[in-house]
Amino acid sequence: GCQRSYVGVATIQSLETGRRYCSAKCFNSDTKLLRRSKRSERAKFGNDIIFDSLEKGEKCSKYILGVKPFVDATEWDIVSTNKVYLPSSDDIGHFLRVECQAVTVDGRVAAQATSKESPSVVAFPKPAPQRELRVTNQKQIAQLGLNSNSSVRVLSYNILAEIYANQQIYPYCPMWALSWKVRSMILLREIRAYGADIICLQEVQKDHYEQFFYKEMDSLGYSGVYTAKTRVASKVDGCYTLFRKSKFRLLDSKNLEFNSIAKTMARNNAFTSGNDAVNRLCKDNVAQVLILENLTSQVGQKICVTNTHIFWDPDYSDVKLWQAHMLLQELEPVARDKIPLILCGDFNSMPSEAVVKMIKEKRVNEGAVKDPCAVLPALHTLKHSIDLVSAYESVTGQEPKFTNYTGHYTGTLDYIWVSQNNVVPFQTFLVPEVKALRGDNDTPLPNACFPSDHIALCIDVNILSSPYQQQQYKVAKETNRRRFGGF
Repeated sequence: GCQRSYVGVATIQSLETGRRYCSAKCFNSDTKLLRRSKRSERAKFGNDIIFDSLEKGEKCSKYILGVKPFVDATEWDIVSTNKVYLPSSDDIGHFLRVECQAVTVDGRVAAQATSKESPSVVAFPKPAPQRELRVTNQKQIAQLGLNSNSSVRVLSYNILAEIYANQQIYPYCPMWALSWKVRSMILLREIRAYGADIICLQEVQKDHYEQFFYKEMDSLGYSGVYTAKTRVASKVDGCYTLFRKSKFRLLDSKNLEFNSIAKTMARNNAFTSGNDAVNRLCKDNVAQVLILENLTSQVGQKICVTNTHIFWDPDYSDVKLWQAHMLLQELEPVARDKIPLILCGDFNSMPSEAVVKMIKEKRVNEGAVKDPCAVLPALHTLKHSIDLVSAYESVTGQEPKFTNYTGHYTGTLDYIWVSQNNVVPFQTFLVPEVKALRGDNDTPLPNACFPSDHIALCIDVNILSSPYQQQQYKVAKETNRRRFGGF
């Protein structure tokens, strides 16, 4: 019968929730109520059983909110009597019913059968459109005698933790596409396709690292270090830095917990506002600093890889700047030792904002941020000596138009920075155009083909291992700048 009015015979069924209705009017009324409450128990149940195992050859399913004539129970076809059933391509577009019935040892029915039904089965989403590769500096790099051993592919990706993936934030994304069971498979497929040597992930939930990523990435030939944010919660996300075991060996690693740094500074009377400063700065963010040895280099080349996720709130630009400043101070000795440096992360800052300006220009202009709790020293003293360039901008001539594209925000927040005297970016995957991102369903991120609200950055760089190469590159870069205005 109708599951809204509880009177009348059901004639239609929702493809979104599986609920039955006696009329189109009843269906439309209930749909508005369900959208308003942002929940559907049947949709939640359906997450466990409606996905087939296909990864190739299927079209990306469309999220259709509509009706279909209800199929009477006498018309159901038995597809399996096993306890476990894996939907196949034959089930796409159909409903599934799981029916259980208690029987005695001799086969007699002991109780009335109970059943649950799924929404319409959908195909596993097709891979996202292939991204365009942009190459630059290739002729000049070849002149330096660099080969494939010196080339390293770096991936930085905020993968959207499950604790933040809900329909309150992303109402345009269907429940099944937001579920971790589906997104984890799409994320793994995407990460594997990039074939990166170094991977810096943000918003990796701790339980997903332990139960999914550790095993899967190990099977793909990666090792890594995971660092959770410092807040106390049942589920927490963090940073996960990985490297290809056949190419790198971990020499040393250090975790930076910004909460601990703030508390230590407070004990040393670094803040005039005392507890107010500590409370403002303690946002649980972390960073990782890894020193790797390149096993393919004949000179035992070291590389420093850093991964971070800076605080998100636009009203806390002082906290963002403080976190970035603390991280750069930690990296100063690495730069002095002339170790090639790769700094990845979600910096939650646009190119015009203070964090990016400081990284790029090595200083901060007066009045760049408000500092209500005096957590920062005088802005003119916020400096660093590390020569860093944006890898994406170095290849393309500008930052991407956006790396975060949702229904409520669009902006460039993610970066891969490299030390400009010994790391040479020469190739990058371009950020896709809006039309490609919105896909068949014409929605922002996340959606059925793109599992995160962020877009991965993937850069190919050459590591200059010898002082001779570094000097030659410096000369070539200066010559090219004079001739053509850039390198």
